[in-house]
Amino acid sequence: MPSSVLQIIAMVSMLIDHVAYIQTYGNAHVIFLNYIGRIAMPIFCFQIVIGYKKTKKVQIMKFYDILKKNGINVTIRREFGSGVDAACGQLRANSNKEA
Repeated sequence: MPSSVLQIIAMVSMLIDHVAYIQTYGNAHVIFLNYIGRIAMPIFCFQIVIGYKKTKKVQIMKFYDILKKNGINVTIRREFGSGVDAACGQLRANSNKEA
């Protein structure tokens, strides 16, 4: 499913949740509309993770420059071991395959 479709689903579900709350001031007879709105948070979190994984170094540096120009202190975390299997259990998983 494309990212834009997930974003639209999340925004619509959040809109339904907020409109229901405003219209009824939290009355229990439309609580099911709040459950529809709860779909939004996991989708937005998923989008953040996907965006983080797919962000290119050039985009990161552009954003870094914008923040620095506006006086915001920024630190970019360097990645170590991306070329080797050295993260959380990958070495053990590979050693089990070889045995």
